[in-house]
Amino acid sequence: MNRLSKIVLILLIATPVMFMLLNIRYFPVPQPIFFAQLDDGKRLLSLETKYILAPPLYSILLELLDRYLPLSEGAHFGGVILNIIVFVATVYISWFFYYRFFGFASFLPILLIVTNPLTYFVTLQPINMALFTYICALTFLLWIKNNKQLAYGAATVSFFIRYEGILLLVALAVTDLHKATNKMKHLRNITLCLIPMILWLGVLYFSYPEGNPNLVEIASKREKIPNKYFAFRSIPESVLGVSQALSPFQLLLLYSYFGIGTAVLLIKKKRQFIVPIMFMILYLGLHVLYPSGEIRYAYPVVWILYLIGLWPLLLTQLFKLSTSIIVIGLLTFASIRIFIINLRHVQEGSIGEKYYRIDTRLTGEWLSSYQTTGQILVIALEPHVIRYYTHNASISFLPGIPKNCESIECVIDMIDVQNYKDILLVNNDFSSSCGNYFAEEMGGRAFCNFLRSPMEHNFILLEHIAFKDSWANIYKLKVQ
Repeated sequence: MNRLSKIVLILLIATPVMFMLLNIRYFPVPQPIFFAQLDDGKRLLSLETKYILAPPLYSILLELLDRYLPLSEGAHFGGVILNIIVFVATVYISWFFYYRFFGFASFLPILLIVTNPLTYFVTLQPINMALFTYICALTFLLWIKNNKQLAYGAATVSFFIRYEGILLLVALAVTDLHKATNKMKHLRNITLCLIPMILWLGVLYFSYPEGNPNLVEIASKREKIPNKYFAFRSIPESVLGVSQALSPFQLLLLYSYFGIGTAVLLIKKKRQFIVPIMFMILYLGLHVLYPSGEIRYAYPVVWILYLIGLWPLLLTQLFKLSTSIIVIGLLTFASIRIFIINLRHVQEGSIGEKYYRIDTRLTGEWLSSYQTTGQILVIALEPHVIRYYTHNASISFLPGIPKNCESIECVIDMIDVQNYKDILLVNNDFSSSCGNYFAEEMGGRAFCNFLRSPMEHNFILLEHIAFKDSWANIYKLKVQ
């Protein structure tokens, strides 16, 4: 790597890192998965395995940050700082990987990555996708450098960050077993990786006696499979930086371009590219067969697709064409075009839903300042989210609402009312939308219908909170 390449790499890393540090609190409320994983981490460190859903490694890491960082929101702040560090490491590894095959032209995919709004959406929230993508990149690099045992170890670690990590192991295993002369050595590595995975899957099986929520969701949403939204909206929008659906012809052109690129890369540099490409195909297939297609799931795929996007450079070498300058010019033009679109999103602050569920933070802050002489019980859907922002020792939350409750009386009957000075109920734009899957599953349709009805019969309105499109009403029980 020459001096100019090093300077370009430093600039490509330093500029987005500065932006991230200046906007470290860009998302006041992270994605809901953050709070679920934080709760899982608390239970795991307490050696409780009931109702565990998320992979353990990142959940435990979040809880450790929350415990030992001297901040009121240690897990949030620490998780974002960790993601920024991981982002730098991922860019460096990816540059090293790209540079081996494309030389200085490697700055093109890196330029697109560091200006992609999805990068900031994933990095500026304490969620596991940035760390998972880093481990994937590290696995690819270790495998290319023939550090097979370390590559298998990294793939195992990735499974305990996100369950799609098992696909990384499959890609390594299939590739190595296909042409291996000593298959027993590879089988031993694969077995050693599978043992902790199988043990953890056994823990998950007994964690939810009534059925794993992910499997329940798949069974209840079979009509949404295949997930066309993920394939035809999430991936194209993430790659191109656009916010509107592409026409069928545009989708055909996009997928044809990357499909041809995949074929060219496998022909020209088969051994080096087969693992990331196989992982990408398996990953896409899994998410097309899963009913939920959140935009963050596209993040690892974007890194690989930007690599595949350089395939015309190899084509000029393959057929000995004297068109390298034209090809590089076209690739540069396309990259700058996407760069400008992405940069506009970043500058305008339209990186995901910036104020998503801001009502939960505002509710927690209001409860923190609530003056009382006794214990207060709060009834709310998603109590673990509001609890994270509530710093008041007098406040406790009802852990959950039974699905068979048909009225507020049913909920009150569960409570020893004499132990509480006040009983508060929180209704917001999330809990009032009873068509929402989570609202129905977490609170029961009948109780959701109650939340949509007027509150004056049983409760007194204490506070109305509104910000942007989010709102919350906080009520106090009239008669106890």
